[in-house]
Parts: sequence; structure tokens; C-alpha cells
Amino acid sequence: EELRRELVRLGREAIVEEAALNFERMLRVGPFRKPSYEPHEMVKEMLLASPRRVFYPSVACIYLTEGRGEAMHMAFVNKDGVLRAHETLPDKAVASQKSTKIRNFLLQNRPDLVVLNAGGGQASRGTHMLLEKTLLAEVQREIELLTEQQRAERRGSGLSDDEDDSEAAIYSAHVIIADDQLAKIFKASSRAKRMFPDLEPGTAAAVCLARFAQEPLAEYCNLWTAADAMETFGFEALFLDLHPLKRLLRGMKLALVRALERKLVDAVCEI
Repeated sequence: EELRRELVRLGREAIVEEAALNFERMLRVGPFRKPSYEPHEMVKEMLLASPRRVFYPSVACIYLTEGRGEAMHMAFVNKDGVLRAHETLPDKAVASQKSTKIRNFLLQNRPDLVVLNAGGGQASRGTHMLLEKTLLAEVQREIELLTEQQRAERRGSGLSDDEDDSEAAIYSAHVIIADDQLAKIFKASSRAKRMFPDLEPGTAAAVCLARFAQEPLAEYCNLWTAADAMETFGFEALFLDLHPLKRLLRGMKLALVRALERKLVDAVCEI
């Protein structure tokens, strides 16, 4: 019996250690950086960004769920992560109005990055293809038409062309599908209700995923801003998919939280 207890203890400690290592790997995933094939352009962006971090994109998140009867949630955050626009498309209107709503949302906000949640499954993959094949090109054409109309109105008023119009008419956005574990946790948390009392849970999850694309480490740190009934900060990290045998850690959840906490502190100190 004593040997069995010792083996169980060692097994649980091994699970905690491996789960902490898996969490460390998650923390190594950096923020989105737009591809740059010219070295001088990369140096230029770094100089322009100083003393701030290199390139933070403005992000539009389209949050979808698999299955019928689910709404589509969209949120736009600026380069500072501030929510500037959001929209929800009811489940009954998703099929018929989806393309129009997404196109108009992108046209109004013009994000640098469009992120979709991996948990949306086929719905997210289909929307990703729709964006890359047709919607982004349509948004670009709409922007070009608006720019031409503004130029015509300016000429009609006797004003010269604005050089900024040429740059404004050139629009492109990157589209990615990102892991939405943190967004799902945030969606069901008290933090979401406290931070966004007027938003639907799906929209709050969209905001979380958009910010995750900008700076993943900051969103992981946010897990330690809420405590459970036992006043354990970081308990939300227990909902991450860290180990297939995590359910066996019945009496060691606090030890797991502390192990994850140490990994998070190490990751923050390395920056």
C-alpha cells in the first residue's frame, strides 16, 4: 500500500512537471508579425516603433462556433488593444448576410490583421477561404472607388490631390486562424462580465482573441487577475489543455497552478 501511494505521488508530480513544460511551450508563441521580405523594411519598422514594441497590428476578430443556431461575433481593436467596434450577427442571418456583414465591417475599420478562432472548425476554415479569395479583394475595390470619389470632389472644389490618398487606397490584411483556448476561458469567466458588462459572451471572446493575436503573453498574464473561492489566483489556467491526464491531479491543483506561475514569471522576465 505504501509503495502504491509513493508511485501515485511520483506519477502526479510527473504530470505537473510535464504540464508546466507544455505551458512553457505555449508561452513561447510570440505575437503576430506581418511578413517582411525586405531587410531594410524590417529595420525601418523597428526604428519607427522605438521605444515601443515592434509593430502591433490593429485586429478584427471573427468569432464563430460549429453547429447551427450560433451567432457570429466580430470585434475590432486598435493598435493599443482598445475595443473600437463590434457587431453580432444572429444565427438566423449568418448564412444569408455573412459575406456582406464581414465586408462592411472590414471596410469601416480596415484592420491590419483578421483572426478567426480555431474552435470554429469548418465554419472558420470556410470563412478564411472566403476572405482570401473574394472579400478582401472586394474591400480593396471599395476603398479604391471611395478614394476616386473623394479626389473627384476635391478637384470639383478646386483643391489639389492629397498625397495621402494614394497610400490610403492601398489596403491589404493578413488572415490567420488562431488557437482560442484563452478566448473560451475568458468567455465563461467573471472577468468578461466585469470588463465588458454590456457585451455578449461571444463578443467578449472575440476581443480576447484579437488581443491574444497582438500579445499572447499579456493574455496569459490576465489569467492571474482572477481568484476562485479559495483565493487562488491563476486558477483559470487549470482549464487549459495542458496534459491528457490532468484530471488525475485531484489533490495537486494548487501545486500545478504554482508550477505554471513560475513558468509565466520566467517568460515575463526573459522579455
